[in-house]
Amino acid sequence: MNAVEFMKEHGIEKARFVIGSAEVGGVVTPKILDLKKLVQSLEL
Repeated sequence: MNAVEFMKEHGIEKARFVIGSAEVGGVVTPKILDLKKLVQSLEL
């Protein structure tokens, strides 16, 4: 699932949770980076 599909299905709060969990675990995948960029663009 790409970042846009994830946001449509789960919303911004779930996306923030996923991003936070990935950063705490120290594992950041390209899909997480895409999701993070999308969330940041919506927060502007």
